[in-house]
Amino acid sequence: QAIVDDLLLGLSVPANTLWDALPIYASPDIVPWEYDPEGAKAMLDEAGYVDSDGDGIREDLEGNPLVLVHGTTIRAIRQDIQAVAQQQLREVGIDLDIQSYDADIFFGGFSDGAPPAIGENDVMEWSDGTYFPDPDTDYWLCSQLATDENPFGYNYYGCDEELDALFQAQIVEIDPDKRIELFHEISKYMHDNVYWFGLYVDPDMWIVNANLTGVKFSGAT
Repeated sequence: QAIVDDLLLGLSVPANTLWDALPIYASPDIVPWEYDPEGAKAMLDEAGYVDSDGDGIREDLEGNPLVLVHGTTIRAIRQDIQAVAQQQLREVGIDLDIQSYDADIFFGGFSDGAPPAIGENDVMEWSDGTYFPDPDTDYWLCSQLATDENPFGYNYYGCDEELDALFQAQIVEIDPDKRIELFHEISKYMHDNVYWFGLYVDPDMWIVNANLTGVKFSGAT
């Protein structure tokens, strides 16, 4: 919410799921994550991450500092978000190593050595959506993992077999209501496991002069 209010002048809203633009497919049981620094500190303490040397950054049991690499493009708003995220995470003892790249480098593929594709980023930020107006996406399929054997794969997140099975099931489900139920499971599972964390809704806007009549938007193009 701070990002929306301070960086976007309150002109958007936080996004809770990848399906916020298609709300029928987002689980109604999702409870949005709250900004809770004290709760985060408690979870980190319980997981064994403590600041043993007093430098403000927590370490694991082996003494390694808790550092996450955040990668995105040089788009100004994304770099501003990186700075805010770095400040907020340091307040709970996490060091965010912020890396910015030209878009052609960041969005390259596995064969290009793009940082997200080859696993150099712990956190990756960009704007995206589903195959709108269809709710499907194959980013998270295990078959799309980017490897030497599959250099054109674009799953940079990892393989979760339970999530993979849900995505496989929805793509062959011909009953619309049952497919919606599957996406409720998918969106809730991804939210609860924090596989995808929404920052703000980044919509495309169409503006039409009132003198132009008979215009109908399909929602797809």
